[in-house]
Amino acid sequence: VLLRLLRHAGARGLAGLAAPGPVRRPFLALARAPINAFASAAGLPVVHDPANDDPAFLRTRVRHALLPALERAEPGFRDWLVALGDRAAAWRADLAAWCDSRSVIVDTPAGRRVPAAWFDGVPPAAAAHVWAEALARCGVTLDRRGTDRLVPFTTDGRLGGVVPLSAGVRVRRERDGW
Repeated sequence: VLLRLLRHAGARGLAGLAAPGPVRRPFLALARAPINAFASAAGLPVVHDPANDDPAFLRTRVRHALLPALERAEPGFRDWLVALGDRAAAWRADLAAWCDSRSVIVDTPAGRRVPAAWFDGVPPAAAAHVWAEALARCGVTLDRRGTDRLVPFTTDGRLGGVVPLSAGVRVRRERDGW
């Protein structure tokens, strides 16, 4: 979560590994030491990734230097980060459920179609989040530039207009969707 904060992530990104998705992480909330102790007692091998100790990686410097310094300066900071990630994950789950209540994204010969109903009653400030969810369901990760292009296109885009996104993805405005 701290790495994502440093990268200016929004609520969607702050969910980190706690975000809803197909991968289950049952040990995410547990500290490494109890897991290693259990594995040792059960005679299970524990694999250590040496990159986790290499200061050449930002995640290692954050984990071993920045996070402990922040915890010393503000006791409970680590717990606050975990709670922040959990709140962001709950927000993402709520957004996904809300989007599930909308029309279904369908496959067409021209590509995937996001129905206009996805944006009925959505204020412009929330359109960025709805677009991120819609495109994630299409296998597309929306970056900041794409978001900045799509939000005004949601309400002001002309029929037939196209917004290019990263990786060659294009969003075209049609009468009843995109």
